[in-house]
Amino acid sequence: MTSVVDVGREGGAPVRGFFGPLRFLSAIGCAALLAATPAAAGGHGGKKLIGTITKNVELGYTVFGIGFAVLSADFRIQLSRSRYKVVSRIKTEGIAGLILQSRWDVVSEGRITPSGLTPIRYRSDISTNQGRGAVSVTRKGGKYLISAVPKVRADRRPLLAKKLRPNFPDPLSALISVSMYNTRPPCTGRQRVFDGRQIFDLSFKFEAAVTIKEGAQYSGPAYRCRVKHTPIAGQSSAELSQEARSPSPYHVLWLAEVDLTENGPKILIPVRISLNSGWGSTTVRLTRSSIGGKPLAVASATRKTRSTSKK
Repeated sequence: MTSVVDVGREGGAPVRGFFGPLRFLSAIGCAALLAATPAAAGGHGGKKLIGTITKNVELGYTVFGIGFAVLSADFRIQLSRSRYKVVSRIKTEGIAGLILQSRWDVVSEGRITPSGLTPIRYRSDISTNQGRGAVSVTRKGGKYLISAVPKVRADRRPLLAKKLRPNFPDPLSALISVSMYNTRPPCTGRQRVFDGRQIFDLSFKFEAAVTIKEGAQYSGPAYRCRVKHTPIAGQSSAELSQEARSPSPYHVLWLAEVDLTENGPKILIPVRISLNSGWGSTTVRLTRSSIGGKPLAVASATRKTRSTSKK
């Protein structure tokens, strides 16, 4: 059994209101990026290149609900040879921001090795005008050292300890791990993830190769896939019971392929997500992107030009 050491404390205002939607969107955002990356190892020799890459990838998304911008989500991936750092921020925008100001900041750091990633630290901070909360996870000696405010609820710990294993990545480390080390076809399989409070599965299905026309950030070939978020442990008994009675739905996402480096590993970037959230029509669109300082449209066009010149 994996040891879980919770050194958090009671207290701190409980985070309610937009906490559920923020956690949901964070999970689906990571799921989209996870699904995006199985082709990123770049075939044979891709693993050998991973530890030599120094590259910054920045992705910005806007979440639209019933036609209005309600959330923004930003991801920054920093690769520096033997180390990685991933930073994400999700916050309310527009009318939603006026009604309920909310922000979720997440940071993950670790080491890059030829055989895989070694996560070291993970921290998540959330604040709304109804409360604040934070959780940090440090891996040491086969244990998860967890500091959480408020503490992980006592009634949720037994199942959490039973289901937890030493190799569960945090959401952002999972993103990088699958990005670089997985050579399966895009959008297949399942990934189990631990965020310091909850364990959940991200499951993927491939649908079709399509063409995106007249996209603001990208136009061209893409993959259409499905992804779902399944709670496993650490959630409320009501949420787990609801999942047993009525399994979570799949969501649709579209992925564009670009080179992470010239003649090196490729990465599939989510350019659009259609959420089956139960809150009406919800769409996530890529609104800002940069790969090594180049906008996604430029990076993908460079790849197409090289491909054409080789024919």
